Order: sequence, then structure tokens, then C-alpha cells
Amino acid sequence: MAGLISPALALAFYLVFVLLEVPLSWRVLGFFAGVFAMAAAMSWAHGGQMTIVLLVGSGAVFVPGLIGWAAGSAFRPGHWWE
Repeated sequence: MAGLISPALALAFYLVFVLLEVPLSWRVLGFFAGVFAMAAAMSWAHGGQMTIVLLVGSGAVFVPGLIGWAAGSAFRPGHWWE
């Protein structure tokens, strides 16, 4: 749910959950890095309006990315929820 507000907030929540409950996943951190890199590329393409693009554009990349990750995980070998 935090990702609907801001991917940065979602990253903060993920790091808190890592500290309290779950092991660190490099795939999840790679996903966050990809989202922020794509948002930075969109910011550069729009004349350097970094603040607006990181707040709005990263959310526009984050949520569809999560949906794609969830849909793609059903076709990977192993358990679908991993």
C-alpha cells in the first residue's frame, strides 16, 4: 500500500520489515533500484524536473512493475509466491 503513495515510502517500509521479520532480498532491492533509475531517466528527459518526476513518475513505474512481477512469478519455476 505504501507504494501507491510513494516508492521511497515503500522502500522505507521494506527496510523496516527486513530488520524485523524477513531476510533481505537482492531482487527486491534491484527492483527498487530499477524504479528509481527509470524515474531519474524520465526526469532527465523532462528537463531535469527531478522532484516532480520522482514523486509522480516513480509511482507510475512502481505499481505496474509490481503487477508485472506478480504476473511473471506465476510462470517462473518454483513456488509462485517467491
